[in-house]
Amino acid sequence: MSATFITMIIRSVTFFMMCVIASVNLHNRIFFRLMRAPIAFFENNPIGRILNRFTKDMGIVDEQMPLCLYDLIS
Repeated sequence: MSATFITMIIRSVTFFMMCVIASVNLHNRIFFRLMRAPIAFFENNPIGRILNRFTKDMGIVDEQMPLCLYDLIS
C-alpha cells in the first residue's frame, strides 16, 4: 500500500514539474518572438494591449495545459 502511495506522489510531482517546465519554455519562446517583432508592430499596437494579451494567453495556457496533459497521459 505504501509503495502505491509513493508511486502516486512521484507521478504527481513529475507531472507538476513537467507542466511548469513546459509553461516556462512557452513563455520564453513567446517573449523571444515578441522582442524581435518589427517596430511597426509596436507602433500599431499599444503596449497595454500587447501586455494584456500576453498575460491573458499565458494564464489560459497555465490553466488548460495540465488538464490536457493529464488527459493525454491517462
